[in-house]
Amino acid sequence: MAALCLGAAALIPAALPPGTARAQAAPEASGVGKPILQTARASVDPQASYERSAEDMAAAQAALPATGSGAGPALPLRPTMDPEAYRAAKRAADEALSHAIAKPTAALAGTSLLNAPTTVIVKKPGPNQTGAGNGGYPPDTTGAIGPSEVVYTVNQTINVYSRKGVLQKSTGFGAFFGTSDLLSDPRVVYDTLWNRWVVTDTRVPPASGDTVSACFWIAVSKTAKATGAWYTYRSCSGGGIFVNGDLWDYDQLGITQDAILVTGNIFGSSGFKGAAMMPIPKAEIYNGFGWSSPIFTLPTSVGTIAPPVVADINGIGFFLAIDASRAVLDLYRGTELSDEYQASFVLQAQIAVPTYGLPPNALQPGTSQVLDTLDGRFQNASTQYSNSLWNVHTVIGTGARPMPIYYQIDTNANTVIQSGALVESSTSNDFNPSVAANSGGDAFFTWSTTDALSSSGGQHNAAVRFSGRLAADPLGAVGPGSVLFTSPVALTGDLQNGIQRWGDYSRVALDPVTSTCGAGKRAAVFNETILDANDWSTEYGLIGFCR
Repeated sequence: MAALCLGAAALIPAALPPGTARAQAAPEASGVGKPILQTARASVDPQASYERSAEDMAAAQAALPATGSGAGPALPLRPTMDPEAYRAAKRAADEALSHAIAKPTAALAGTSLLNAPTTVIVKKPGPNQTGAGNGGYPPDTTGAIGPSEVVYTVNQTINVYSRKGVLQKSTGFGAFFGTSDLLSDPRVVYDTLWNRWVVTDTRVPPASGDTVSACFWIAVSKTAKATGAWYTYRSCSGGGIFVNGDLWDYDQLGITQDAILVTGNIFGSSGFKGAAMMPIPKAEIYNGFGWSSPIFTLPTSVGTIAPPVVADINGIGFFLAIDASRAVLDLYRGTELSDEYQASFVLQAQIAVPTYGLPPNALQPGTSQVLDTLDGRFQNASTQYSNSLWNVHTVIGTGARPMPIYYQIDTNANTVIQSGALVESSTSNDFNPSVAANSGGDAFFTWSTTDALSSSGGQHNAAVRFSGRLAADPLGAVGPGSVLFTSPVALTGDLQNGIQRWGDYSRVALDPVTSTCGAGKRAAVFNETILDANDWSTEYGLIGFCR
């Protein structure tokens, strides 16, 4: 597979919103500029056959026992900080929110942008917990859109829909990969450069006696059709920090022009061991061959590193992580990522941002049960175009509420171009966000929102919300957007450690089909909803600045 040349850099605005100080790289930051060594490897036999046909999958699916309604496995959130410190921080955030409720709430500061995407082209329910073969909870909702299909993955199924939301095929991940492994954290990306679907899913090791280390499954479609044949692989890690029984947790999936990027948090018997990044050459995996890949591991002060979905022909990938200080964003640069011998990974900069705290859990109306808002991590891959990198995470915000904050980062200058909040109203709890942006600097967002505090009839259960901005909009401004779906009830039956598990992520993906107002002006939204008090569901929407 031939390498492609890097296109011309896009023009990026250089100013922050009025009154906002520019974020600068932290001076003399520890480890900045020092290459991270390849400390481990993963190899997949180049002589083996990895093709799995649609008939293979259908036969395996038909052989599965029938499942009834009810919850599947409960999948815990594994924080990358000390578990006791994490629980204490979340309790403090919840307490701060409870105290803030009694105080007058400031009016919403956000701007209602006339340029926000408001057109809903398609709105359809996605897979739900009972239909997912007693799917595990939370659903780990994610999806991608191609020229003729939509792939929607949850715990424990991969589902192919038409672009209009009509189900074409649903397969359990065990039948899809041909394994009896317990799997979680599915991810999917559509590669618009090579017209392939890429799917990953983490293997959860048994409680004891495991003979392999930190494995995940990965598959690529042989063609642009997700209902056809795939190449499927199980990748396990060795050397460095890895020992048998380790878990590759919270895998994330990105791509450059010539490499697939998989990141994860590595957990062993003693807890968190560090974040990891593995690049896989497309030339091998897209042609059904095995591969040998380096693994780069990071110290325990860095957790949940987000890879990029590089949307131009750029072989360089920029990765973003939350630093333990919660005062900087760690920006990593990967080069030559398709070459197992020349691949390089380096901490390019630590970008100063306003210090943030862990978000409180989200309140639901009519119940004391709260929804999990996680630990401030970047929950999904970044979008990368030229020198522009976008991502979003949830922190403790105005009125001590959970509030997503997005960033557009200049990877040449190591600065924040703009940053802003995603907020429905002055009484909402906002969390579980995702972002995607196009080459012109237009952006789409989705997130989850509840309102248990409104005194004017605005209380509601968990809703799927979407918004966005055009590049010409004031920097840092995102309007409250629109509702795609509001759940009819509260979630009270997925209790784990005193909270209702939610997420662990959502997804918004650019539509590769050009709309009536140009390329990159529509996006697909994938997010969680509630089917009934004990079961999750999901929603799919195709939205745009126009049809």
